[in-house]
Amino acid sequence: GAPDKEAVRIFLEFEKLAAASKAYADMNGRYFGGRTVKARFYDEERYARGDFERRVPSRVLQLTNLVAPDDVDEDLEAETLAEAEKFGKVRQCVVQAVAGASEEEAVRVYIEFERSEDASKALNAVNGRMFGGREVKAR
Repeated sequence: GAPDKEAVRIFLEFEKLAAASKAYADMNGRYFGGRTVKARFYDEERYARGDFERRVPSRVLQLTNLVAPDDVDEDLEAETLAEAEKFGKVRQCVVQAVAGASEEEAVRVYIEFERSEDASKALNAVNGRMFGGREVKAR
């Protein structure tokens, strides 16, 4: 789990306002994983503009479209970790295959840095970078 000082944000989209209102009433103020849930409605115009992508600094970076599913091998984690350490100390690197996802999203690499500043540096350097003919997406 995330440290207590870091927020974990989850966005849910409902088709009907009544369902969203019920979820809000049921979840707001509840305890989950030792933390109090703070539910709120998100403005649809801000959602459409992509404001939800702007978030508090995180130590974890997610990479997608780094490699195709067929290109995942036993060295990918170690190679990615070595590359990530150019930006700062890395706690861990995990490669996850996601069944049923598009090819661009089918392999997700999670890199946890010691410091959020280092994750931000990596994000800025890696997002949009071409690697093996693929445009890497970092979030």
